[in-house]
Amino acid sequence: MKKRIVQLPLTEETKKSLQAGDIVYLSGRIFNARARWYLRVVQEGRPLPADIHAKNVGAIFHGGPIVKKRTDGSYQIKSLVPMPGWVMNGEGGTRTWQAVDKIGLDAIICKGMIDGSSEYCKKLNCVHFAAPGTWIHLAKSIVEVKEVHWEDLGYTEAMWIFEIKEMGPFVVETAAGGNSLYDQVKDELDAKVRVLYEREGLLDFKYSVTP
Repeated sequence: MKKRIVQLPLTEETKKSLQAGDIVYLSGRIFNARARWYLRVVQEGRPLPADIHAKNVGAIFHGGPIVKKRTDGSYQIKSLVPMPGWVMNGEGGTRTWQAVDKIGLDAIICKGMIDGSSEYCKKLNCVHFAAPGTWIHLAKSIVEVKEVHWEDLGYTEAMWIFEIKEMGPFVVETAAGGNSLYDQVKDELDAKVRVLYEREGLLDFKYSVTP
């Protein structure tokens, strides 16, 4: 399979060409966000500390880095840890999409699925990339740390802007037209999970990351 390199920010032509299941590598600029970033931007309504459009930032990465600060004040990104979309997707499963709509983003990168991706990627004209890569491998694709903001949250929760080159591989989980890989296999997957839960006596098990 030919290695496809996609430049960020995504153009309309590129978004139309990306199909669910495509494997791509991304170059350009991204910024990361973890749960506390979402609380500030969506729940507390704070403005972003940087104009990401003016800085040509093309995607949000759900996750955070493990960082070493050098003696000269520069930063070394030891690894970049993708997080599941559902960790960010509180408030009834809409927090991610509220942020995307508010900021006007073209692309989301995260580990696994995000609830509502088919509906919202189509509505907001954005692409969801799933990140199966290793943490260290992803970090090696960071060419430069451009900026860091909200360091009071700690390095892992702070907002970092990275220049990346051929980061990946990423899988197009949901295309801008709304076609989702997870939706295609959801019924089959749910049935298999139910069988497993029944076998283990976990049908009444409830899990939540919120109080």
